[in-house]
Amino acid sequence: MPAPDGWVAQRYLTAGGGPDYTCPRCHRTVPRRTQHVVAWRTDEDDSHRHWHANCWTAAVREGIDRYRFA
Repeated sequence: MPAPDGWVAQRYLTAGGGPDYTCPRCHRTVPRRTQHVVAWRTDEDDSHRHWHANCWTAAVREGIDRYRFA
């Protein structure tokens, strides 16, 4: 999965239980059990975000830093 400079992205499939995630771009649910992207800044290992794959691609194109939040 391509990532802009200073970011790490990993695409994976998980089968864990627990609550689903919220995509920082579209604010819709990212179900845990679906394939999605986990991305974080290399200097902020504890602030990862879960994205729909299409939302991640669009966010990289639009400028990923506009979607950073704490």
